[in-house]
Formats: sequence, structure tokens, C-alpha cells
Amino acid sequence: MPSTVFVRIIVSLFGCSAQASTAWIKHTGKSCQGYANGDSTKRTLEASKAACLTNSGCKGIECPTGTTSSCTLRAKTGFVDWSPEDCYELKALGLGDRVSVHGKEGEGTITRKYPNAAVVGVKLDKDSTTILVKVGEVTLISKANFAIGQVVQWKPTSTHYGWEAGKVTSTSPLMIDGAEPFAIRAFKVGEVVECRDGNENWEPGKVTQLSPLKVQKTGWAMAFTWDEVRKATCFENNKKYTPLDMSGQVRTVNSSAATCQQRCASVPECAHFSWWGDGGCHLQDASSSVQAATGATAGPPDCQAWGSGGRRLSAADAGLTVVV
Repeated sequence: MPSTVFVRIIVSLFGCSAQASTAWIKHTGKSCQGYANGDSTKRTLEASKAACLTNSGCKGIECPTGTTSSCTLRAKTGFVDWSPEDCYELKALGLGDRVSVHGKEGEGTITRKYPNAAVVGVKLDKDSTTILVKVGEVTLISKANFAIGQVVQWKPTSTHYGWEAGKVTSTSPLMIDGAEPFAIRAFKVGEVVECRDGNENWEPGKVTQLSPLKVQKTGWAMAFTWDEVRKATCFENNKKYTPLDMSGQVRTVNSSAATCQQRCASVPECAHFSWWGDGGCHLQDASSSVQAATGATAGPPDCQAWGSGGRRLSAADAGLTVVV
């Protein structure tokens, strides 16, 4: 299930802002070169940041080491070693960037970007929750490392239902299938998934490698690439739906929860399945309700219809492990 989103910014989130997609990286003991468009005015660091964003030639800010005054706008960030100065490099924030969130939150990964808004969504390392923070409250640690042709899961807009599989068509700025993404996510090593080639049955397995994506089927000795891989998170462990058998259906024996799900998908009006380790497979319609059941596995007829839980993806999928 998607992680909890904690909205910490209440007002003035989505007004246009020149700072909406920028951050500063401090390089201690480094000098940047040349005045930006000839502007040699000395300012405080905060005033320099504001001035830099309105100066088309500004790439960074230089301040005397350890101070935030007498700073100047700079045209280049060549990072020449010079202990009396610090260089603050201007960088654009993007999806997948590693950042430090000011305060108690710690470090995380940017998973959401809102066009023309001075706020980003950051998935925190410590508890996997996603919070919205002002860009002025984050410090860039490292840029995301995408590759042209890399396949990721993405959403083009904040209102888009479910996840799509798309290819990276540009890395700067990041573009997926020619469009700027709102959010991204991908598989992670060790994650339990389902895979298949062609129109074969979906079978469970575990991700062993991301690029290219390889999955080791349950009971197999080696991992391979597959035509399709999907997340198996639409399955609910230790849950069942009741009444246990919908009208016209009885218990059958199926080798796995995945094959029980396939039976559900073949039966009109089937909305849920419930499967036990002894092979018992039961089908339920939309009038059923979920209950706790030790050892049972339940789910819908098709993970692809389960919103963000199981969008089908290409086996070339690789990249960031982020959850929104």
C-alpha cells in the first residue's frame, strides 16, 4: 500500500516561485570564478541567493570562508581550491535527488515535484513516509543518476490514476516518454514480484538485480529477465473474504495464490479470491467483506486494476527505489 503522506505545509504551497526547483550546494574552500553579468555587489548570502535567481548569468555565489556576508554572484563554478572562500553552487532539484531535510527529519529522496511551486515531496529514509517540504528547507546531497532508455514507473500528473511504465528520454531535465514526470518509483532488490513471458501464467519470484531487471522464480536456481514483471503488493497476507464462496463457485485446489487469482479473473463477477497453503482456492463477489485469517492470502482478480499496487512493467525496469 502507498506510504502515508504527511502534509506539513498548510498555506502558500503552490504559488509561482523562482525558487521552486533550485537548491544550493556548499563547496568549502573552493572558489567560483567571474562576476555574473558584471555584478560585483557584495550582499549577504540570503540576499545573494535571491539576486542570483534573477541574474541569467549567475551559476553560484562566493562568500568568505565561514561567513554569510560580503558574498558576490559568480558566472562559473569551476571549484578552484582556495581556502579563504566558499562557493555555493546553484543546482536544479529533480526527481530522485538525494536531499537532507532541515530539522529532525534527516535524509531522503525527492519523489514528487510540483511545477511552479516552492515545495517538493521527499520520501524519508528513516520511516519511508513522504512529506511535503519547502525547497528552502532541503539541502541537495547528490543528483539522481538516470540513463537514456531506462524504464521507470511514473505518473505524469498528480491526478493520474495508477502508475505507468515509461522510458527516460532526457536526463536534464528529466523527461519520461517526452513529458516531465510528477512522481516516479521502481523495484528494489529482494522485492517479491510476479513475472512471465508472453501469455504464460504469472508466477511468483524475487528481484535479484535491477539493471537489467532479473527475477528468480520461486523454486528456480537462477534468475532471468522476463517479458513482464509486476508488483505483487495487491495480495493481502493473513486475510480472507467472506462469504467464502460466491454463487455458483466452490473450493478448488490451486498450486499458488497467483493461479487462484487467475481463476478469479476467468469468472465473471469475481471481485476477490482467498487462497490457503493447502491449495484451497475460494472466490468472492463484490458483496464480500475482508476478515483476518491466519495463513490465508487474498486479493483482486488482476493486480493491474489495483491502482498503484500492481501496474505491469517492462522487464527492463530499473532505477530508484522510491515509494509515493
